[in-house]
Amino acid sequence: MAERIFYPAPWQVRAALEGRLKLVYVPMQKQPAEGVTYRGYYADEDTHLWTASYSLIDNWPMAKAPFAPGDTLLGKEAWSCRTDIADEDIERLRHYLLYRADTTDHAFAMARHPYSKWRSPVHMPHWAVRIKFTVKAVSAVRVRKVTEEDCRLTGADEYHPFQESFERRYWRRYPWNTAWGWRVEMEQCEQR
Repeated sequence: MAERIFYPAPWQVRAALEGRLKLVYVPMQKQPAEGVTYRGYYADEDTHLWTASYSLIDNWPMAKAPFAPGDTLLGKEAWSCRTDIADEDIERLRHYLLYRADTTDHAFAMARHPYSKWRSPVHMPHWAVRIKFTVKAVSAVRVRKVTEEDCRLTGADEYHPFQESFERRYWRRYPWNTAWGWRVEMEQCEQR
């Protein structure tokens, strides 16, 4: 299957490193109109399109899931590396990578060696990714109907409640009360 990118929040990165991240919710890019209910199966196994049923209108809109079972998810995160090492020397660079989500004190390392500023996860090279998952299942759900057990599987805890984290990250485009999202079940396949 395909390699896909996702951008976990720092608390999700820590949950992944501790082995607690088993589930991710990704908002649907195009939110369906009010009254739409997505069925719990694929309309087409090859394209991973979902059918929706309207209660009042005889129309069947489609929504494409961003991930499919079998896909590999690469978790890209904010990072930094030493600037005095050549870009071609990947093994040495890998040794001196810093990740923003780590709980260790980076100020000490950054004071002793010339490190770059924090870089966006968008610019993280594949060789620097330390979190990889394999997608097991994808389904369309109302985000507000997430269960307590699902919240635990997302890596949420008392310090980072799921609803609060979702609203903080997506509140402008995807209001909690009406948002539809993709429930992505996954298993960790590799950790650097």
